[in-house]
Amino acid sequence: MGLRWETQRNNAVIAKSMEKFLKELQSRHFELLTYVGEQFINWARQNEFASKAKKGAYKDRTGNLRGSTGYIIGFDGKIKKTDITGTAEGTQAARSLANEILRKNNKGFVLIAVAGMEYASSVEAKGYDVISASSEEAADLLKELIQKVK
Repeated sequence: MGLRWETQRNNAVIAKSMEKFLKELQSRHFELLTYVGEQFINWARQNEFASKAKKGAYKDRTGNLRGSTGYIIGFDGKIKKTDITGTAEGTQAARSLANEILRKNNKGFVLIAVAGMEYASSVEAKGYDVISASSEEAADLLKELIQKVK
């Protein structure tokens, strides 16, 4: 019986250690996604990579398009962090789009970068950069950081 008690105790210690490790891993994953999300939003709002687009930066006459640019971090279908600020119309459109994407991608961690205004793709189609270049740079940064963690 003493051996059995020790085994159960050891299993509990192992389980507790694994749970602690998993929480730490999730915390680091969250920090990594937050960093990449913040980089994305800074690049997108400042048109950092507009030179990669045919026509460069767009003029945001109403503030809605730039205000609809942001990101959310989700975990298992629940929002853990949101950075979407701007005009009421822009933020509402961005949150709506981000939530729609989160509902379809509800397993594990997800970083969702959006320009929520319905005309964002039309602006990009005209040769201006809204978020495409910033999204690509953010994806590259995420891959690079993940390689460093390995």
